Parts: sequence; C-alpha cells; structure tokens
Amino acid sequence: MRFFIYSGLSVNELLELKFSDIIMLNDKDKNTTFEIEVGKGKKQRVIPLLKKRFIRYLNAHKELSICDDVVFCSKNKSTKMSRQTISKIVNEQLKYAGLKADVPIEIFKNSFAIFAYERGISDRKIQQLLGHTNIQTTRKLLNVRKTVTTKLDVADVFKEFE
Repeated sequence: MRFFIYSGLSVNELLELKFSDIIMLNDKDKNTTFEIEVGKGKKQRVIPLLKKRFIRYLNAHKELSICDDVVFCSKNKSTKMSRQTISKIVNEQLKYAGLKADVPIEIFKNSFAIFAYERGISDRKIQQLLGHTNIQTTRKLLNVRKTVTTKLDVADVFKEFE
C-alpha cells in the first residue's frame, strides 16, 4: 500500500507494473529514483522512492510472488491483481486504521500530487511525475492556477517518511 501511495502511479499502471519495468537510477544515498516504464505506450517516468524501503519491499515481494514478473500478483490465480482486489485491500487497511472505508482507489494518485504540491514541487514537475502530457490535466487535479515559487528536490519531500 505504501508503494501505491508514494509512487503517484494510477491503479492501471500499478496493476501492469512488472519487475522488469523497474530500473534503479541512483543508489548513492538512501533516497533514490527509479525509472519505471508504465502507462500508455510504456512511457518512461522517473519515480522518487525511498531506496531502503522500496528495495526491501521488492525483494520480499519478489520472493513471495507466484507470478514470474508481475509486481502485484493475485495469489489465487497466478496473474496480476484486479482493480477490485486492490480496492478491497486498500479499504480493509483504511478500516483497520480507523479511517473511512469505501474510498475510491484513484484518490491516492491525487493525494500524491497534492502532497507534493503542498511541499513546494512545481506543477510542471508533478506533471512529469504523474505522466500527464497536458499541464491542464495536472492543474485540474491540483485545482490550482499558479506555480509555487519554492522549488525542492522531489526526493527530499520523501525523506520525512524514512
């Protein structure tokens, strides 16, 4: 679930993600970026993630996976998970945490964008992170009209989660 929240990937991108789509770009410190080939036409995007947690998660997940290359695999069918399964898992976790359940799973991509924007990431950088071709799509999601003047390195935003 953390990967879902902190990656900014859409549900469909998450479900289509394969281990072979993930390329580590920078491994010099604990915060790093990964290149992920996702979305329409397998566009490449650089996703900032905490290296230590992400690698730990991937290694554990790959060992337990009964699918060859699919990151989010259904245990019952040896295939990728369905949207319904992801939704069920997310809502069970929210309920367990004492939060409102029955939240649309698309909210996590939106939350990622708003979280980054509130911490000073420009709408143009968020557009790149989300894989939007049109800045208006990003601005509509953020519901903002102006660019934040404070610029931060995207990886720095996620240091608070280490």
